[in-house]
Amino acid sequence: MHHCLHIEEILTSIFEFVLCNVPRKRRRPAYDKRSVLALVKTCRTFKMPALRVLWKNLFSLIPLLLTFPEDLLYVEQAKGPFSVPTLVSDQKKSSEKGQTE
Repeated sequence: MHHCLHIEEILTSIFEFVLCNVPRKRRRPAYDKRSVLALVKTCRTFKMPALRVLWKNLFSLIPLLLTFPEDLLYVEQAKGPFSVPTLVSDQKKSSEKGQTE
């Protein structure tokens, strides 16, 4: 690998370009998160700069919420095709357990 690809600032600029440079067919902007994720898995040199670009450009709070401990968060099946993470207080959680027993 060329020595210039070991410089994090250059890699970050390249990965941000990869993330945002997507042909747009609609009015809203498109982002190529899959390509940046592939760069994370490519080699150790690319891993941290690519992860920083992905976490810096979160488009939803759901990935952040899914990093919470299991006893604080559970995923409830929604009526539609998506699952929605739900924060549950200990009191509500214990009352639900009491109803099922």
